Amino acid sequence: MSRGRRTGPLGGKKLEAVIRLLGPEAVLAGEGGARPVARPGSSAEVAALIRLARAERFALHVGREAGSAGSGLGLSLERFDRISSIDEQSMLVSAGGGVVGERLEEAVQAAGYRPIRDVPSEIRLGAHLAGSPAPPTALAGGVAELCVGLDAVLADGTMINSRVTPRSATGPDLKHMLLGTRGALGVILGATLRLEPLGLARAELAWTFGEASAAEAAASTLVAQGCVWPGMAQTLSDDGEFVLAAAISGHGEVVEAAVAACRNRLEDGPGRELPARRTREVHSEIAARERDAGPGPAPAELAQAFGRLKRELDPAGVLNPGAVQ
Repeated sequence: MSRGRRTGPLGGKKLEAVIRLLGPEAVLAGEGGARPVARPGSSAEVAALIRLARAERFALHVGREAGSAGSGLGLSLERFDRISSIDEQSMLVSAGGGVVGERLEEAVQAAGYRPIRDVPSEIRLGAHLAGSPAPPTALAGGVAELCVGLDAVLADGTMINSRVTPRSATGPDLKHMLLGTRGALGVILGATLRLEPLGLARAELAWTFGEASAAEAAASTLVAQGCVWPGMAQTLSDDGEFVLAAAISGHGEVVEAAVAACRNRLEDGPGRELPARRTREVHSEIAARERDAGPGPAPAELAQAFGRLKRELDPAGVLNPGAVQ
């Protein structure tokens, strides 16, 4: 929160303005020193509430802090508890940020898919995603790797409904700006997550190239042609060797078809497919590096972009970086 621009406690007139905006049934009075809690039911209502908080200069607290003691207003996502669709053709589930992990797990398992990774049973999806940094690569990632789209309202009241940009895009993407930033830049209201079927098969591939640009071009080709998901193909260098590693998951026949498609796309190119033993070594090295590194600090350019966006979107500190827990 910017020094000299702190938001004050929620007074009677400010609370009345919230009630007029959302309706009395959507605002719970605080008891025993607890702050009042707003329960908006749409992206438009969240956006309007954030704009009101900016104009009236009071803080919004989301997630576990919503109904605790303190100044400002709690923001509950409990009405965003819908699982709107499970698309079996695309193997995607779209769920509101208020859906708790247990309910999400039950729904996807009933549809014949593996539970969504790493979502605690009692935690709401939006809060969990806000606290889950996007991994540097997706080959060994968790729920952040499965996220392919976000519904959110930024700290300036802008509503976003967008698919995450592919790894081939340049610059920080929406995923890195919202996942793991703990609500500092916006409130995650929903997400589209990739599903993994039960009885999942996995194939790992790797090619070596003489130049980094050739390996990167091959990775872009595999993603653009739909042979692998964005984030499931990455390049790395090792002692002058430029390697493209790809991982494919799905039902057995789907994996077999995708492996054949990858090999067909790259067979006439400058790369050479690595033998099975070396391929296993490459993927083991990637997994080990990510385990050792963990989420880690953001790259310098990402941290700078985050700071600029925070200052531009939320100069008064309406959304606290620690608000979503």
